[in-house]
Amino acid sequence: ANSELDFAMEYDASRASNFIAQGRYPDTIRTLVLDTGTMANVSYVAIPYNANNPAGAMILANYLLSPDYQILLTDPNELGWLVAIDPTRLSDDEQTQLAAIERGIATLPPAELNSHALPEARASWVAPIEQGWEENVLK
Repeated sequence: ANSELDFAMEYDASRASNFIAQGRYPDTIRTLVLDTGTMANVSYVAIPYNANNPAGAMILANYLLSPDYQILLTDPNELGWLVAIDPTRLSDDEQTQLAAIERGIATLPPAELNSHALPEARASWVAPIEQGWEENVLK
């Protein structure tokens, strides 16, 4: 091995740009999406039925889904994630803030990423996918 990277897969849309900024990747790295679709989803927020403090959990859930927090998480200096809420429902000011974030040289625009996103896999697929992963990749 000569420390060259030809192809890598990453779930984080901003990872390549973040690694370029850290000096871990050369600035020639670029990202792509597949023409037939790309896996994409967001983290989910749920309140367990037996939560000790459902009201407090609701406050936290509301904050995690708030435009302010979502915009913060989009910043590559934080996590560089895509927003988990519909950006078209943001106020004009919030949309301006979101559009102003410099995502980095190798990060595709959110509109391009979203236009290639596939829907969530069916729950019935999870067990066979995990089994195939364990049998064919982890061994």
